[in-house]
Amino acid sequence: MFKGNIREILSKEQVFAPCVHDCMSTRTVEFCGFNGVFLSGGTTQNSMLGLPDIGAMSLDELCWAVNRIADYTYLPLFVDADNGYGEGPLNVYRTACRLQKAGAVGFSIEDTTGVHGWDRMTVDKKNEGTVPVEVWLAKVKAAVAATRGSDCIVIARTETKFSQGLDAAIERCQRALDVGADMTMIVGIKTIDDCKKIAAKVPGWKMYPDLFSHDGIPDVNIDEVYKLGFNLVTIHYLQKAAMAGMVRYGLENFKNKSAVYSDLDDMGGLTPEQQSELRGFDAAKWFDLERKFYKK
Repeated sequence: MFKGNIREILSKEQVFAPCVHDCMSTRTVEFCGFNGVFLSGGTTQNSMLGLPDIGAMSLDELCWAVNRIADYTYLPLFVDADNGYGEGPLNVYRTACRLQKAGAVGFSIEDTTGVHGWDRMTVDKKNEGTVPVEVWLAKVKAAVAATRGSDCIVIARTETKFSQGLDAAIERCQRALDVGADMTMIVGIKTIDDCKKIAAKVPGWKMYPDLFSHDGIPDVNIDEVYKLGFNLVTIHYLQKAAMAGMVRYGLENFKNKSAVYSDLDDMGGLTPEQQSELRGFDAAKWFDLERKFYKK
């Protein structure tokens, strides 16, 4: 369980948080040295429900995942809360209260409709499913009220760049800050020029959503965007990495009709001790604890 103060951390350094979906993916993030995790709504739906990112997960299912990851990890856990799990501010207020209790140090509230995810998967790649700004701001205000006095932060997330352009998205972020949001996020930014334009007009903490690359070159340098106020950066790689490994192991074991391939694989050059530590989830600690209960 995270024991620190996320506001203090964000005021001093950038958090680089891979998008996770369970305790095992979180375990590998810890092992690799990252300083935060972000629970992805899309990949959690993939993992837990076998569904694409269509907003089908319930609030109970989200809180179930948040509680278990937060209870396990020492890293700060941020959460993708989609549109707040309801159409009105009271729904968001309750969502915010539950996510805090489950262990989230922060969560995003976006301005999409209930059909989250579908618009971004259409052929023309345009997201027309954003709600009126007044509706979104009411949700942001509800989240802020629910987290007031706590260490949990509210990330106001807008997807208006897809259909209305960057200027419209910037204006929404400005208005979200006016009603108390702790951090802003514009989905769809891809260049350092986007970041510079946002930084010139949107003060305070900002999140760079999902670091990607094109033609082998990162879209942005995270150290450079940190200077522009982007002190939370996320990256998607765990879903692809997990599935790639499982497919590779499965194909080889199926072809060879044995476990030789997977047994001999060193997980990217890890020592046997490192592999045991990573996969064992501190088993020795738990067994030592159990032995104490048997002692007279």
